Amino acid sequence: MKKFWQIIACSGLVLTSCLGGMAQAQDEKSDIEYYYQGEKINLDKAVSISQNYDVVFFDEYHDQKSIHEAELLFFQEMYKQNKDMILSMEMFERDVQPVMDKYLNDEITETEFINNSRPWENYQTDYKPLVEFAKEKDMYVLASNIPRRIANQYTKVGDLALIEDRDKIYLPKKHLVEYERYYDKFKNYMSMGDGQSHMMMTPERIEAFYKAQCLPWQKVLLNF
Repeated sequence: MKKFWQIIACSGLVLTSCLGGMAQAQDEKSDIEYYYQGEKINLDKAVSISQNYDVVFFDEYHDQKSIHEAELLFFQEMYKQNKDMILSMEMFERDVQPVMDKYLNDEITETEFINNSRPWENYQTDYKPLVEFAKEKDMYVLASNIPRRIANQYTKVGDLALIEDRDKIYLPKKHLVEYERYYDKFKNYMSMGDGQSHMMMTPERIEAFYKAQCLPWQKVLLNF
């Protein structure tokens, strides 16, 4: 049975938010703190503990520089203890895996890679160091996210059976949706309504969106 560990590396500015809700001041520089089973630990211990797990999730705020720097450092330190591992990245979608493979194998240029892999806007500053480190060490990089078009379609139709046949290869074999504490937090956040139209959702729309958000990681885990 696979063992999973979710790392919550929190900056001093967003520690409370990491443990509770959404972060604020995400782009500000701050120190990073690691916690395991409620106890504050240092980086060396966090890396050592990770060796006991098959899959390690590193939580992040996508637009906080400090977290990305910690993520890279943690990854590099993990590699020193375990060179037989892969890097799985949420920011790349499953259908660009062939592009990723070609880049890792030096079959295409970086420009071709960027133009055909739909990276996030902050790829160059925050995610490129991870990819380049993996490339340098001849490590496999898994484009792990479900294609956005599939998640969008599922949000609208609410039935995986209605997804186009050509896209079903990207769906998980089982779709598990848990309605527990995380769902309550998700629902509360999406219901806040801060004046932005995309945040003003009906309960039905929120649930559909939540179910679509549960698709990506299940596809990845079931492939291990």
